Amino acid sequence: MKPKPVKKTKTPLPVDNKDIKILGTKENPVTKVFDIADCKVTEEDGVVVVRGYGNTKGHPDRYGDIPTVFPSIRNYVYELGEFLKNPVMLLDHSNQVSHIAGSFPEIVEDEIGLRIKAVFSKSILPEIVHARTVFMEGHARAFSIAGRWHYEDPANKMHLTYAEIYHISPVGVGADPDALGDATLETPEPDKDAPAQPEPEAVVVEPTPEKPKIDAEELRSKLNELVSAVGGEAVKEQLNKSILELKTLLELKSQ
Repeated sequence: MKPKPVKKTKTPLPVDNKDIKILGTKENPVTKVFDIADCKVTEEDGVVVVRGYGNTKGHPDRYGDIPTVFPSIRNYVYELGEFLKNPVMLLDHSNQVSHIAGSFPEIVEDEIGLRIKAVFSKSILPEIVHARTVFMEGHARAFSIAGRWHYEDPANKMHLTYAEIYHISPVGVGADPDALGDATLETPEPDKDAPAQPEPEAVVVEPTPEKPKIDAEELRSKLNELVSAVGGEAVKEQLNKSILELKTLLELKSQ
């Protein structure tokens, strides 16, 4: 059974309280990365669904922050009003249509922390397909949350007492990296019992035979014999001219 959502109450905070530390603004929020506690990724009706806690109360994260209710001011930690106006899941916190990877049909604060249900889009854009796949395979189990972070407890400066959340993106490594150890892929060992593969046969390349060189002088001699047999100086002169042209052509081809 799910814990009941917190019924929020709030007391106005003195404006001149010097003990307050605030990180980020609405225009320039500060981004913090958190692992998804009690993360469950399933495929339901053809869509990938992520359930878990994007942040948990009373437990320090990598930053040392401890989400803590400060009862003298309010009975809750997470301010979701701005986020719930358009609870989309953005890739890389980029406010573009091509970076909408899905949405959060459920995001509430209960006694444990910030409970979320994220649904990935069925989009075929490569970036969204990749994000959806690595979550489904268990390689990614974290969210990057952009917001305004308040530290109002003068007794403990690490108490994160108020978190105004603006937008959320899926990421690979959260604020508790030890919780993500099961997402590591190992290189399989080679099968020692597998039969040895035969060595590939060597390819023998036969040398290209050299083109035989034509002996032009021998050709000239044979043609002269032919001219003597036929007779006539005109014929002989024409044949000599042709021999010279033929010799030049044959020498070029034999190079």
